[in-house]
Amino acid sequence: MFVQNCKLDKKDVITISPQVSLKEALTIMKSHDYTGLPIVSESRYVGMITRTGIYEAFFSSDEDREQFLIGKKVVDLAFAKDNVVKDEDVFETTLFAADDLPFIAVKDEEGYFSGIVTRSVILEMFQACFGMKTKGVRVAFTAPEMEGRIAKLADITRQFHENVISLVTFDETDRFVRRIVMKVDKQAKTEAFIAKLEATGFRILSVNED
Repeated sequence: MFVQNCKLDKKDVITISPQVSLKEALTIMKSHDYTGLPIVSESRYVGMITRTGIYEAFFSSDEDREQFLIGKKVVDLAFAKDNVVKDEDVFETTLFAADDLPFIAVKDEEGYFSGIVTRSVILEMFQACFGMKTKGVRVAFTAPEMEGRIAKLADITRQFHENVISLVTFDETDRFVRRIVMKVDKQAKTEAFIAKLEATGFRILSVNED
């Protein structure tokens, strides 16, 4: 899956120009219940402004509140200028760029602002990878890193007619071992399926049902 498939398109995103006052930016964020806004100039992303950033900057200043909010522009507090992904990037890149931000800016192949990927969407997508929104049996196990192990797993799964909700693999510290987390629908043969995995050389780490 690519970033462009999950982003909120620019036409549906509220952006502000660099010269907007902090007061106006706060008003916009409060009226839409946003925690941050992308700053865009001539269709180019130049950073973001957040409520938290504004409050922290004010408390660190010795200015009058109203003077501070009216006198300063969003460009003065712009940050996360480089936290950007491209439309054609794979979705996983958003995880590294997120860095606890409310959203990540997206640019097209010509470098123009094309939308955002919100933190909530990132979390939803990774929850979906682990099948967290679907009830079933979660089996964590390790397998020797050798040719045909995934094919063998698929063969056993087919034998027991298991419906796979999600399947995620991880590299272990030991390069010869791979950790796998599989979630399947619970059925009468599930326990026998797990036993077969273990008998075939897969080492079961945990089994959890939700």
